[in-house]
Amino acid sequence: MRPARILKDTLITPLGPMEGAQGVEWYPDGSLRGLMLHRENLVHLPCGDYVPNYHHDSARAKHVPSLGFYPSGSVRTARFDRPESVPLPGGGRLMAEKAVFHESGRLKRVFPLDGRISGFWSEKDERSLLEPVSLDLPFGRRRLFVSAVSFHETGGIRSVTLWPGEVIGIPVGGDELPCRIGFSLDVFGNLESLEPAVSIRIETPIGDIEAYDPDAIGVNADRNSLGFDREGKVRSLKSMSVLEHGTDRTITIVPRSNPHPFDCERRQYHPLWFIFGDKTLRVMRTGATRTIGYEFSLRDPLRARPLLIPTFANVIIPNGEPEGLMGGALAN
Repeated sequence: MRPARILKDTLITPLGPMEGAQGVEWYPDGSLRGLMLHRENLVHLPCGDYVPNYHHDSARAKHVPSLGFYPSGSVRTARFDRPESVPLPGGGRLMAEKAVFHESGRLKRVFPLDGRISGFWSEKDERSLLEPVSLDLPFGRRRLFVSAVSFHETGGIRSVTLWPGEVIGIPVGGDELPCRIGFSLDVFGNLESLEPAVSIRIETPIGDIEAYDPDAIGVNADRNSLGFDREGKVRSLKSMSVLEHGTDRTITIVPRSNPHPFDCERRQYHPLWFIFGDKTLRVMRTGATRTIGYEFSLRDPLRARPLLIPTFANVIIPNGEPEGLMGGALAN
């Protein structure tokens, strides 16, 4: 890829000349990484002809590149100057303010809104601009309030990230599981993972376990704590449960805890991560600074029970407390 060049006030880019380019970023080899535009430019993107963002003076404006590129010169990201209708790989269109592309040029991720949250523009202000989108999913057509939709390079939906606070029901087996943050699909359209909105009992190879991840951040829904294989069986989950191994001399693995960063008299508890193989169970004991792993055979005597904390304990469960986890005796 030939390095981009600057001629007077015009930047020569892989997409052609760009006027009013500022905040130009470069890769070590001299190829263009990104640029912020301050004039109107019509560019040809893999999804059509659009005007990249060149207005940066509103309360919700992000001071980030209008266009981003891969080292090869292919377009990586495009922020539009106004919401634009973007064609989706599987058909239909979606109004969006930002698009991300695979290096091949196929659509990778699309954002209906891309405003900056600050003291001058709140999440509530941003939410007021959001319109529901209609998506054809393996479990039916749904109208959802989403933060982003991502796609496999083959064109199928990879994940749907819900707008913060949104909860939807997703059919799993004969039940409908409440989902927050979002869900992901594999390349064949099967449900790959979701983020439970509440603590739910789910069938696993070692019995029912309460699935819930209080630490879930929700940047995107590409990977979520409750995962499934192609047959719909649970392959991973996070849980505020205790794992017990053995009969006479029981080994107990409890969720890791640490002092609260803002109150040393309180403690935070973090979930265990259960990962099921064909014949094994791996348990990852997560924490604020490190993770420790354990591996067992599924033929071993294994069982899980809820973490019980005394009602008088000064405890904080990150991101809120799953219903039904309090009461009883403290498990050390």
